[in-house]
Amino acid sequence: MKNRVVILVVAITIIVAMVGCSAGQIIAGRDEPTATPTKTPKPTFTATVPPTETPIPTNTPTDTPTPTDTPTLTPEPPTDTPVPTDTPKPAPTKKPTARPRPTATKAPPKPTSPPVPQFEFSKIDQRNWPNCGSTGIKVFFKTRSGTPHPGRQFAVYAGGTCVALSNWSNESDGSADFILWNNGPRPGNWEVQVVETADGSTNCGAIQRVLSAKVPVTTVDAPCDSDSTGVQWVWLTFQQN
Repeated sequence: MKNRVVILVVAITIIVAMVGCSAGQIIAGRDEPTATPTKTPKPTFTATVPPTETPIPTNTPTDTPTPTDTPTLTPEPPTDTPVPTDTPKPAPTKKPTARPRPTATKAPPKPTSPPVPQFEFSKIDQRNWPNCGSTGIKVFFKTRSGTPHPGRQFAVYAGGTCVALSNWSNESDGSADFILWNNGPRPGNWEVQVVETADGSTNCGAIQRVLSAKVPVTTVDAPCDSDSTGVQWVWLTFQQN
């Protein structure tokens, strides 16, 4: 009994398996694509153009020009050559003289103020005189306008040291003098300077202010004649600046 049941189960199993295989084949057959027939295109014919004949060139006759006689020049006999004549040359013309161009004139420089003098008086003149009787110095004082300037003195220096002062200048010609030696010529080197004192003293210690630079002068022993070049007296002129 048991064997029959086993055989039946096996048989059923085999049948079920066979049925399943058949169904799978049917489904697989449905999924595969089917080929669709296409029309084959008919061949087309291309028309061929027959070749054309190339014309053969022909010889075209051309007219050949007939040569003509070329005229030739017949040389003429030479003629007499004219004799050249002297042609007067034109006189050269003078070139115009170039006018000089005016040059720019520079403006003159502006006048500068003269320097301020250091002293009130300056020497403007000197004259030398021969004298066999005495030796001395005379000074003429002048104002700015050139008129006599009275009341002025000068000092005499020897070797840089003041040796004496003159008296005040007078009112007539603004002069003052100082005798270096009253007994004839006296040689020496001196210096003259305009000075100022309070009371007209002739003492060198009374000098309060110097009014000019020192002017060197020289006196000689000989010659001393009146017509000689000797120097025994020196005349100086000081003018106020």
